[in-house]
Amino acid sequence: MKNEYEQQQRSDYLYEQHVTHLTLQDKRPATIDGYSRALRRITHHLDKSPDTLTTDDLKRYFAQLIKTHSWSTVRIDRNGLRKLWVSYLLHPYLLELYFVRLQLFFRKHITTK
Repeated sequence: MKNEYEQQQRSDYLYEQHVTHLTLQDKRPATIDGYSRALRRITHHLDKSPDTLTTDDLKRYFAQLIKTHSWSTVRIDRNGLRKLWVSYLLHPYLLELYFVRLQLFFRKHITTK
């Protein structure tokens, strides 16, 4: 139980930091709302703190999201989560590479539809 509590505390802290950083970067309220919603959505969907997610977690999440949400939502989630990981969590190179590959996937499917 303590581990779940600590994980929730960590997720809450990262969420607050994410919103604070976006505000300090003078992002528009709609951008802050979309990016923070992406963080809440993936945290709830995978029941994990964002700083513990792996590329496999991201694959599962985005595979499900593509089936249930619009491309606009998928892009907003991708951008918001990328901003969190690349800017604040400084995750390993593999996560950045995964986001680049995901972006290429979006371009292919958006231009062909």
